Amino acid sequence: LYSLRAQTKESTTGALDLAKSYGVKEVELAGTGSLTPEKFAEELKARGFVPVAGHFGYALFDKDVAAVIRDAKTLGLTYAIIPYPPVSKDKPFTEEMAHSMAKKFNEWGTACKQAGLRFGYHPHGLEFKPTAAGNGETMFDILMRETKAELVTYEMDVYWAFYAGQDPVDLMKRYPGRT
Repeated sequence: LYSLRAQTKESTTGALDLAKSYGVKEVELAGTGSLTPEKFAEELKARGFVPVAGHFGYALFDKDVAAVIRDAKTLGLTYAIIPYPPVSKDKPFTEEMAHSMAKKFNEWGTACKQAGLRFGYHPHGLEFKPTAAGNGETMFDILMRETKAELVTYEMDVYWAFYAGQDPVDLMKRYPGRT
C-alpha cells in the first residue's frame, strides 16, 4: 500500500477503496494511515484484503520490538519488514553498520519467530555498495552471511537491486531461499 501513500494521507479508507477497485487481494502495509492497527485491520477485513506483510521502521524495532510484534499480529501479518537502514545525511551506510544490523536482525528475527511471525528486510540499493576489502563483497553480502536463514528473510525489490547494478535473478540464485 506504500504506492498509495499520497492517497492514504488524504483518506486512509479512500486509499483502501482505491486498492480494492484495482482488484488487489493481498496487501503489504506501510503504516496504518490515520487509523489504529485495530481499526485498520477491521477496514482490511471489510474489503476482503489479506494482509501479508507490513513495513515497520528500524527505529521502532530498535525501541520496542514487542510493540512491533503486537501491531503485526493485530494486523494479521505474516511478515514484519524493515524497509530501510538507520542512515542519514550524516550517518552513511558502513560495514560497521551492516555488522550491527545483522546482529540485531537475528535478535529481532528470533523474537518474531517466537511470536509466530517472520522478520525481514527490504534492501533499497545502498546495501550493494562494495566493502573496503575490494574483493567484490558488498554490504548486502555481509547481511546475508551474518544473518540466519531461519530468522531473517530479504524482500527483494527488483528495481532497487537493478538500479544498484545487481542482477536480481543472480542474487536469488546466489542466496537461495533467502528472498
